[in-house]
Amino acid sequence: MDVMTKIGKLFHHILTYLMYETFNFKKFTSMKLLILVDMQNDFIDGSLGTPEAQAIVPKVLDKIKNWNSPIIWTYDTHDSNYLNTQEGTKLPIIHCVKGTHGWEYPDEINAELNRNNRSFYT
Repeated sequence: MDVMTKIGKLFHHILTYLMYETFNFKKFTSMKLLILVDMQNDFIDGSLGTPEAQAIVPKVLDKIKNWNSPIIWTYDTHDSNYLNTQEGTKLPIIHCVKGTHGWEYPDEINAELNRNNRSFYT
């Protein structure tokens, strides 16, 4: 899935959720939303991880714990044939293969997101 398709899908889910949850336009325009984009193990301490990404995990976790509005999170998702895709030829580092540890969110963030009944992923 290319980036523009993924962004379009994300905003479709956001708008669907907001319209479902809100029938008052004023409330709709003032609602806060926290969006976590691809905060997955491979981008933190895996094949594409960095010390900077590792350093923000506690801050992200704290933000989630103290957030009182909807949370949406996304997954960068690839299949095992990633290296044969257009993206894989430009970034030949296997990452975020669905079902692997690298595809998952860190355990502590995942647990908090699943505890929060205002959150969902796309």
